[in-house]
Amino acid sequence: MKYPFFTLILLAVACGSIAQPRKITGSITDAATQQPIKNVNIVLKGSPNGAITNYLGAFELTIEDPATYNVLVASHIGFGTATFLIPKEDRFRFSLKKEYLQLHTIELGGPPFTDLPPEIKVTPPNVPKDYVVVESAAEYPIGIAHFVVHAGNILKRDLRRIKNDFEISFTIDTTGAATDITVSDTNKETVEAVNNIFKETLPWVPATQRGKKVTQHFRARVTNGINYEVVKNLMVYLYRNVRYPDEAKRSRIEGPVNVTFSIDKKGKVSDISFALSIGAGANEEIKRVLESIPPAIAQQLVQEIHTKQFALPVGFGLDKPYDRTFFRSPSMVGNICILPHLAITAAGN
Repeated sequence: MKYPFFTLILLAVACGSIAQPRKITGSITDAATQQPIKNVNIVLKGSPNGAITNYLGAFELTIEDPATYNVLVASHIGFGTATFLIPKEDRFRFSLKKEYLQLHTIELGGPPFTDLPPEIKVTPPNVPKDYVVVESAAEYPIGIAHFVVHAGNILKRDLRRIKNDFEISFTIDTTGAATDITVSDTNKETVEAVNNIFKETLPWVPATQRGKKVTQHFRARVTNGINYEVVKNLMVYLYRNVRYPDEAKRSRIEGPVNVTFSIDKKGKVSDISFALSIGAGANEEIKRVLESIPPAIAQQLVQEIHTKQFALPVGFGLDKPYDRTFFRSPSMVGNICILPHLAITAAGN
């Protein structure tokens, strides 16, 4: 028996259940200025489809399966990446907020950082002609870590110590110059010292968005940090007691060792762990000395710094100090105190 009418109903229902493609048109503006943002990368989350905004901040996108793919992700250097649900309307607008890239904290306590040669030049990467770098952050010519080092030295020279922590904000424009420099501490001496940073450091390499130069914003916190005197007794003890391992001497082995450890309230060292090592007896030697630290020295350290977790960078050098670290003074990273670099040479042992 045939049921033509029933079959037609089923076909109609089936056809109606198939998702229909949807074309959307959106525009993206700067949340602060309401100006359109060009070259924003738009990605349909979970799919390979996407779009790019034009000079009016507008884009169009056809979604083959709107029921499955209904979230857009928008990104642009200098702004926070936004994820949002596509509205019911086919035409809509949304904004991106300015984003500051947080640099490493600049700590003024302790001796100056070691200066790094400003004459170093960066060789541009060999990028194929048909290859487009979608987003590239602004860079200091010899590395952002070097900028923090140079900035720290200038502030140490001009300010030495500060009453309160403060924050520096600045924008690297399309020419690589620092603009919109603001300081949370409005003290004249502080503002002058911060301005000296940008007078005495190199121009930056500007950020790019799909090959076009764009601005990018940065922020750095400045603190007194931990005074070197607080850890001086410990560092003197370590320097006087750590020996260059005989096995490493015989095998002509040198290099860095990074060790972490904890100190309890009684001054006992525990949880010794090595993240980087040269082997050849180096781990055993460092562990021996750490476990022998007098409780009085260890207790003072915990009481002064208010943390139980520590990290120690050690450099074993055969003929001269093996020193490839910026840590000249103690520094806090989260709740871990990074101790100053400990240089051990075979000649000195």
